[in-house]
Amino acid sequence: MTQRPQVKDWNRVEEDALALFARLLMADTRNPPGNEALVAGLVREELERVGLKPTVVEKVPGRSNLVLRLPGSGTGPSLLLDSHADVVGVREEEWTVPPFAGQVRDGCIWGRGALDMKHMTAMSTTVVATLHRLGVKLAGDLTLAITADEEDGGDAGVRFLCEEHPGLVKSDFALGEVGGFSIQVENQRFFPVQVAEKGACRISVELAGTGGHGSVPNPDSAPARLGKVLERIRRLRFPIAPHPAARVFLESLAEASPLPQKVALSLLSRGVLADFLLDHVVPEDRRNRLKAMLSNTCQATMVNAGERSNVVPTRGVIELDCRVLPGVDPREMEAEVQRAMGPLGKAVLRCGWRGHATSLDNPLLEQIRRTVSVMDPGAVVTPYLMPAFTNGGAYSTTGVVGSYLGFTPVLMPPSLDYVSLFHAPDERCPVQGFRWGVRTLFEVVRGFLEVP
Repeated sequence: MTQRPQVKDWNRVEEDALALFARLLMADTRNPPGNEALVAGLVREELERVGLKPTVVEKVPGRSNLVLRLPGSGTGPSLLLDSHADVVGVREEEWTVPPFAGQVRDGCIWGRGALDMKHMTAMSTTVVATLHRLGVKLAGDLTLAITADEEDGGDAGVRFLCEEHPGLVKSDFALGEVGGFSIQVENQRFFPVQVAEKGACRISVELAGTGGHGSVPNPDSAPARLGKVLERIRRLRFPIAPHPAARVFLESLAEASPLPQKVALSLLSRGVLADFLLDHVVPEDRRNRLKAMLSNTCQATMVNAGERSNVVPTRGVIELDCRVLPGVDPREMEAEVQRAMGPLGKAVLRCGWRGHATSLDNPLLEQIRRTVSVMDPGAVVTPYLMPAFTNGGAYSTTGVVGSYLGFTPVLMPPSLDYVSLFHAPDERCPVQGFRWGVRTLFEVVRGFLEVP
């Protein structure tokens, strides 16, 4: 029997991955404008160092999408490792450390994109380079994709790849965001794996009112109507409809929870007494996160009216960010918003895409379970539904990827409320948890793809 090639110095591999992670965080890829070519250049250098030649394609100059495929023998399923290079904006004065310095402090590496999701870019690049350097024989192709523009819908990124270059990324399975960050419930550690995600739609509510001089009271102005519309949006309620992935997730948490949380989570998983439980039993800091997982949501994110302080405007616009459960058409949300507005305004669907879900009976999910049982004995891997959208939506709905799972593993300290750090000041990733994740991702990929 041929001996499997082994990594001789995991400490060195993890240190190199951490150094790459820091360099990626130093690359300012705020979207807009993106400048994802900065990240593509860093990853290209890393891959070329071990003799690999990635492909870079762009819809817009400077908005780079980097792809590399390691061919397998064709005797097993193919796998895509997906991440995105762009990040959301920052207000630097709100940060404890500079957001693009890649500093290590208090056991964490800090920077915009530390969790969303340059950690995965560093991990997946390291995994691909390490497998190639070891000469591991793969049964199926392994593809690395680092895309542009995810934070703004992916038009210059994943959607461009799926529409114009599907052959570069077509795969049976994929690993990407969001999942694999550990959570602690009492004495039990869980690793959620995204198997479903909500769709998204952007809706504008257009209003008209009576204009005039700012010195004359005007109860029918566009700003006055804006206030009424905002209140109607705030009061919108959507039925609780647990998706199977959310149901399994809540049932798993219930098993590890004490009373009365055990009962509450069990009832929520079935949608029983859901509104009462969310309003009166579930702690406020968890209430909105659970609502996002269990129902459609809609909230105002931008308001615009007027050009001068002494002129009453005749028109106003409210921009809504709406998220819909798998199986819901975004046009249904547009109709729901219009019903809520009545004659006060007109709802216009600007863009939208459906959610998606993959089967819970999934060989890649089973490989994750096997690997985690070795890397963190006693931990539980559980599927869940992602309330936001990721690249997985485009890959799945176009058929370019057969089954997309969210798993970018990081072992999180229970004291770190990492969910609150997404798109927020002081985004950071625990160094030891990242190092654990590098090896865990390597073992998942190797276990799934290596020729027996």
